[in-house]
Amino acid sequence: MLGTVNDGKRIDVIKFMKRQLGDKYTPQKENELYDISSFIIDNKSKDSFRTTLFGMIDKKGIKDVEVYKKAGIARNVFSYIKREGSHQVTRKTAYKIALGLELDEEETIQLISSAGYVINYSNTFDLIILYHIRKQIFDVIEINKVLIDFNSDIL
Repeated sequence: MLGTVNDGKRIDVIKFMKRQLGDKYTPQKENELYDISSFIIDNKSKDSFRTTLFGMIDKKGIKDVEVYKKAGIARNVFSYIKREGSHQVTRKTAYKIALGLELDEEETIQLISSAGYVINYSNTFDLIILYHIRKQIFDVIEINKVLIDFNSDIL
């Protein structure tokens, strides 16, 4: 039984299992890994950060330059995100882009999660950003001032 996990590279499940388990390899383990790989393929988000981001930009009808300038992100970084679909942005960059797009809380959660992050409701940094989003204050400099006041990292 052959199965593959597709995360940009195709991995032959059986060969992978035999290599990882060595003497402990059994057909039952093969079936288990095949089930797991099928689950991953069926449930892995199809929307990358890049897809989500540029879908939101199109929906809002704004230009890329407006987003990266308002977010305080260098043009070359933004261009790299646009070119490289698999580029992993930092959590802070994802937040800055959410602010640059003036996203509401729900949209911010969607964008942040598409980058592989979650809003931590017990983290001062996250809560300060969320507070400002709820108050529709999207100015990165103003938010950084508050973050400094609370002895938190800045964006």
